[in-house]
Amino acid sequence: MVLENTPPSNAETMLCSTCQGIFTRSQYPLVADTIDDYTDEKIAHHPNQESFRQAVVDGCYICTAVNADEPYILSDKEAARLDMSPENNWGSIFCMDYGHNNDTGGFHVAYKLLVCIEYYLEETLKVARKYSRFFLILADGRMSDFHVPTNDSLVQIRKWMTTCCEQHQRGCVKSRNYQWSRPSRLIDVGPPGQHFITLELDERITELNAPYITMSHRWLTPQPPVLKRDNIESMRRDGISLLALPQSFQDAVSITRHMGIRYLWIDSFCILQDSEEDFHTEAEHMGHIYAGGVFNIVASDSDTWKTGLFPSRINKDLVPIVYPSWVEMDGYQALAIRKYSSDASDSPPSKSLAFGRGWIHQEIHLAPSNLFCTKNQFWWTCLEGSYCEAYSSDLNAIFPDLDATLNQLGFIRTLIVPGTEPPSRFRYQSVWLPQGEDQSIAARRFMYMWLKLVEKYSGATTKPDDKLVAIGGIVELCRKWMRQTQPSLEIGYYSGVWQLDLLEQLDWSIDRKYGEQIFHHRWKGTYTIPTWSWASVNGSAFWRCL
Repeated sequence: MVLENTPPSNAETMLCSTCQGIFTRSQYPLVADTIDDYTDEKIAHHPNQESFRQAVVDGCYICTAVNADEPYILSDKEAARLDMSPENNWGSIFCMDYGHNNDTGGFHVAYKLLVCIEYYLEETLKVARKYSRFFLILADGRMSDFHVPTNDSLVQIRKWMTTCCEQHQRGCVKSRNYQWSRPSRLIDVGPPGQHFITLELDERITELNAPYITMSHRWLTPQPPVLKRDNIESMRRDGISLLALPQSFQDAVSITRHMGIRYLWIDSFCILQDSEEDFHTEAEHMGHIYAGGVFNIVASDSDTWKTGLFPSRINKDLVPIVYPSWVEMDGYQALAIRKYSSDASDSPPSKSLAFGRGWIHQEIHLAPSNLFCTKNQFWWTCLEGSYCEAYSSDLNAIFPDLDATLNQLGFIRTLIVPGTEPPSRFRYQSVWLPQGEDQSIAARRFMYMWLKLVEKYSGATTKPDDKLVAIGGIVELCRKWMRQTQPSLEIGYYSGVWQLDLLEQLDWSIDRKYGEQIFHHRWKGTYTIPTWSWASVNGSAFWRCL
């Protein structure tokens, strides 16, 4: 008997026939002792590479997730055990592990699924492995927990905003109530239906003290209209037509209007693009600008004039629902499949166009909350939660105590705003201690947050001379925190490296291809960055101490 409000199966539209077969087996799949112990109990998956590639092309949820993961190159010893060669060049398996009961609320994870592919690389004579893990959660009676309808997206975003602004008392509300410096200029989006936007200057903005939304985006080719000294007066007086703007900017205006907010901040329209003086003045206050907004709109995958912010799906499900044939379901019939460790705030730079732009890392870390506009759905992340249209409730609440990567943002802001508690994911880790901790612990906490931020930022790209400027707003806010709360700490900062814990920061390495020389990555700009700084090299830096 199916419980009322149980979502129907959509396996035929979201899974390939091979992945459907995982759940229609005549008997329950063999279960390994641990989720990593898949080599002892190989259960055949795709028979060949062509079958797998076709499943990816057709949009199979599981196969697409596996294909998107970064490949791991096996050592010669590991590869030898697989006996792979140009003739025997493919392997594809899956295995399952039992889930666990959860007494703290949320979903019950019934099983964990791992799907793995191994393939031979003829050009390097190496074997590569890709794999993804998935939670199989009980979905009986929980239809309302899945799939925000596409025509309800703006309504859902406003619900997330209201919840974050009014109910998140641990950090989000405190952060918004902090006295941030106001922007010099803002875009007045006007009422719904108005076909143009105008520019508001600093005198009126200060007087109004009105809320505003910020935006993070990639610069497009050809370049959209920008604010210059010769058009600032016409922008203020007459404005600019929405039709003259990229679709992502038009969508940002639409979102702002639907949130009941009048003002929007976009760098290309709020900073004079032909004035070095204005650029440096505004760059110094960038931390305050993004931290002082209601939330930040992130154009995660908008790389052309025509690519907007609204997901492309039309009445398309986001969560696969399956009805397994196994007898061990204990009366339950429906399972929902969720990729392990998925969160828009932790997208690798190579997987999200926006994360490849250096300036965006500072912007999303300082904003009180971020609305990530991805290809498939909207995500809302803040200090206290992570939400998406697939699961509109807080992922930290509906998947409590799971070892998943959720909500990577907000490290630095918890230092800057007095009384702000840490991001939910890190609330119980030893790096966080109550207010009034001794300064040695405070220093370690700061350094942990700084190096984690730089690890993400260093893999992104900026104009060469913006390498250090693009995180200057965070640096200035950190210096202010040190002066006000930790006066005995050494606040010297040189070329991306703090005087505090200097030796530890010098122990960095750079990710590069095997045999590639580091001088190929050398940073080239008009000023000097010492070679002992991570910033002297273009590439993802990492520290062994983390």
